[in-house]
Amino acid sequence: ITASLKGSEHPEQEILFFAHLHECLIDDNPLAPAIFLEMVRTVKRLVKEGFIPPPRRTIKFIMGWEWIGSDYYAMRHRGNGQWIASATLDSVASKHAWTDSPVSLSMSPGFSTSFADALFVDLWKRFSERLIPKIAWKTHGWAGGSDNYWIDPKLGGVSNLWVMSPNSNIWHKSHSDLSWVERPLLRYQ
Repeated sequence: ITASLKGSEHPEQEILFFAHLHECLIDDNPLAPAIFLEMVRTVKRLVKEGFIPPPRRTIKFIMGWEWIGSDYYAMRHRGNGQWIASATLDSVASKHAWTDSPVSLSMSPGFSTSFADALFVDLWKRFSERLIPKIAWKTHGWAGGSDNYWIDPKLGGVSNLWVMSPNSNIWHKSHSDLSWVERPLLRYQ
């Protein structure tokens, strides 16, 4: 599933947001695609009403299978535009009292860094200080993850900031519901 906001000046340059579907935990990962759909709706409305200018570069939201599905997407669609940055959201709103872990921003590895890592971290910092000051977060070096490997030069070579709430003690539980979600995090993403 994809949704795009076409760039007004450089439509061939794309900023990608990826979230996988098809996991059983409410926050791993059905909430991130829902956040993306709301982001598209909100940005379109703000542009239409004149509150913000149209994006200069295309913003593309991609929702599908993690790892193999995202790699397949990259191999099939990478040539359609210039991928200049990407961010992956995974398990971004788990209850922190249950996970005992901060929201984690995993930076791109050294061979793939770009302006995007610093930009996304700065945006997260501003967002969290204003809207969710009690929820801890941290940055660290690339930690892998199976959502996508777009940092690989054969799959795009694009920087990819990976945002998630490490929640290994509640991962992949089929009986989850919205009570498992940190509502302030979900509200403002």
